[in-house]
Amino acid sequence: MIVMKILRKQHRTTQEHLKNVFIELIQSNGIASIVRWNGFEFEGKTKGTSIRGKIFHDEIQVEVSGWFEHIAAQKLQDGWNELVMKGLV
Repeated sequence: MIVMKILRKQHRTTQEHLKNVFIELIQSNGIASIVRWNGFEFEGKTKGTSIRGKIFHDEIQVEVSGWFEHIAAQKLQDGWNELVMKGLV
């Protein structure tokens, strides 16, 4: 049985801007080297934990699964909250 956390967040910016902001966020967390991009879709895997997602016109959706999914999902949530507080999304 595969268990995963799904994060869905609304945004009010362009897909391009959100992609750049998201890239900066994952770089600041030291995981940029494991994330591969295909347009506005992304995926990555490290230490038994996978992340995959897509940036839509008005929403970002991220799926996290694996051993450390709770920790990874919490870090993403914290990063998102920081972006909201800075007015970047």
